[in-house]
Amino acid sequence: MPAVDPVWLDFLEFIALRNDRWTFFRGLSSIDHRNVPGAARPDKSPPGGWRPDIEQRLFQDFKAMAQNYEPGLNFNDLDWLAVAQHSGLPTRLLDWTENPLVAAWFAVQDEKVHMPAPPSRRRTPLPAVVHVITVNPRAIVTDPDPFVGPPEPVLVRAPPRARRITAQHGLFSLHRDLGTIWDLDSDARILHRAFEIPHASKPAFRGALDQLGFNRHRLMVDLDGLCATLAWRYRSNRI
Repeated sequence: MPAVDPVWLDFLEFIALRNDRWTFFRGLSSIDHRNVPGAARPDKSPPGGWRPDIEQRLFQDFKAMAQNYEPGLNFNDLDWLAVAQHSGLPTRLLDWTENPLVAAWFAVQDEKVHMPAPPSRRRTPLPAVVHVITVNPRAIVTDPDPFVGPPEPVLVRAPPRARRITAQHGLFSLHRDLGTIWDLDSDARILHRAFEIPHASKPAFRGALDQLGFNRHRLMVDLDGLCATLAWRYRSNRI
């Protein structure tokens, strides 16, 4: 009988102690990755960085063209942003989840080795991380205008407009000021903790999560997700 990875057991204890109704989770494949929405990430934004006018143009183009695939009946801008986010468009939203195992899957599903960038002298792979925030309920807003309002990030219940959103127990943080990085540790409205997952423990996490039903097939709910899950099982000799 194979041994259970002790980091997995530590993680289960960690999340068992954080089951508050107002606690939410976000998984990242490397501790070097910041909580920056896609529209402002250097690898996804245009030369020169984020500009609100270009972001608005992108969003308007998406709304016009997406109706060939999604009628969007009675959609408001937040509904369209939620669908865009879960379809891969860079937006001003960040994904969070009420389910810590969903966050863990997003932290470990990337099989790449993430090494520190220069000038770091570290020569070992970087761990993944699951961010945990416990928030004041007043920080969760209903149906806000995504483009007009106070600059500090707010949490938004995800509109159930896409199967992926429902499958991932999702909600979003909405960032109106994309020129400022959200410092989770200095935001007085939230309590932030983090759990690091060493690179060597990622395969054990992927296997345990798959056994519990947390895999790309279940969370992406489409044929691409099914095939990605089966391909991973084939590579991992889990068929």
